[in-house]
Amino acid sequence: PTLPGMDGYMIDVQADAELIRVHGKTKAARIALAGQDHETDVVIPRADIETVTYKGANPVVNGTLIITTIAGHKYQLHFRRKQQADFRALATELGVVLT
Repeated sequence: PTLPGMDGYMIDVQADAELIRVHGKTKAARIALAGQDHETDVVIPRADIETVTYKGANPVVNGTLIITTIAGHKYQLHFRRKQQADFRALATELGVVLT
């Protein structure tokens, strides 16, 4: 399955059958996503994903999709309520059971 490009909170996300690519729109977004020394897009091979957690957004708080890799890297993708449908679809595609 492939999802179209998604706009998150200060990030752009591309997902296909092999990879998830996350682009931080600002330096602050890149640091929040992957740390001080990370200047490029984060590329996560789907085969390297160990766990995924999803917390939906509400009118006051942004939602999060947290991807943890087998190597222990944790990536927090933040999104606003109006962007929630795309991130919910990605979470479902990655195996999160939503209630």
